[in-house]
Amino acid sequence: MLIRFIQFFLILILSVHISKVSAHPFPVDTSYILRYEKISLRQITSYQSLTMSFRSKSLGDKQLSFSPDQKMSVGLGIAYEGYNLAGQIGILNNISPADNLTRNIDLRANLYSRPIGFDVYFIRYAGFTNDLSTSDVNASNAKPNLKMTDLGINIFYVYSKKFSLKAAFNDTERQLKNAGSFLLLLSPGYTSIANPEKLFPDIYLPYFGQNANLQKLRLFTLTLAPGYGFTLVHKKFYITANSYVGAGFQYQECFYPTTKDYNMTNAFKIYLHWALGYNGDKYFAGLWFRDDAIFSNLEDLTMIMNPWTLRFNIGVRLFPSKKINKIIEKYDKDRP
Repeated sequence: MLIRFIQFFLILILSVHISKVSAHPFPVDTSYILRYEKISLRQITSYQSLTMSFRSKSLGDKQLSFSPDQKMSVGLGIAYEGYNLAGQIGILNNISPADNLTRNIDLRANLYSRPIGFDVYFIRYAGFTNDLSTSDVNASNAKPNLKMTDLGINIFYVYSKKFSLKAAFNDTERQLKNAGSFLLLLSPGYTSIANPEKLFPDIYLPYFGQNANLQKLRLFTLTLAPGYGFTLVHKKFYITANSYVGAGFQYQECFYPTTKDYNMTNAFKIYLHWALGYNGDKYFAGLWFRDDAIFSNLEDLTMIMNPWTLRFNIGVRLFPSKKINKIIEKYDKDRP
């Protein structure tokens, strides 16, 4: 209990620190960062994966994993300054399209301002496949009634005025010189996993004990993760690596056929956001990878929630029309 109180206190103090510092204008070193006052359009191709894993600690490598069958998607995006809006649709499934197993909503928005950046997401999947990795049970089954909802926000804080998140992930700036920065990531989130029957089939009772009777999980998670980011630049080519490792706590509501339990446990977070590409004055292209993993315990089970994305985008910068320029000028004038 004392450890969790200390964790909560540290997260609260650092959150107040972020809000106070972000209230003041943050200078930019223009010898390191070039700002593009243009609108950019991009074509996006993504490979996305979401894995929910449950591992039995008492039985070593016994692990049950759920994942949706939709993986590939294509779409379009538009950005100005730190604002980015993009939409994508799925194009390939791992199983026959006639099965139509997975139905999903995946909404994301981000704003990379300075020194604060935000990633907001709402993900909902209905219909998964599952696989149990064991030496004596080999089962792969469709779970059409299994639903997962994930809602949250990642709040970034960048300490250096020489380092740009926008350059790598929004293409609205260009990093002119090699630079790095200490980073801080605050992540509140809510996850719901439910099946009207049970999360785990009866054949998994020997491996997951009473947790095999779970019908629904509600997880409220808060983590704080320090990190470091660095960008290497060669002319207009770049490589960026941002890595965070941290911890926090998770409040759990567990629904069984006839009972309901509540738990509080520690949670651990690993967040990786890497990119490489070309960032020219008119054209740009990039490949980036994001992995957002949360580790926590549910009695004798270890839970791993791990959404990750590999994305390629290619785009062009456009000079705004006179009407749009007036809007931009008004926006710039009203900014603090």
